[in-house]
Amino acid sequence: MIAGKEIKKPVHEDITYADVKESQDNLWNFLFFTGYLKMTGQLLEGNTVYLKLAIPNEEVRRIYQTRSQRKY
Repeated sequence: MIAGKEIKKPVHEDITYADVKESQDNLWNFLFFTGYLKMTGQLLEGNTVYLKLAIPNEEVRRIYQTRSQRKY
């Protein structure tokens, strides 16, 4: 995504902050609903809604770049 690509993830509108640690999909949803990702498209597969997600702007892209370069 840092290189400008997008990802496809299922969307769950009922995610709360407490749910973020339960699954990776919950984290993607949280990042989308808080503005750290933007929707570039939407797909319906069966009963599941998938969003195509991308980084919304250069300011947020720099945040992701900085976080990915840190060693923990």
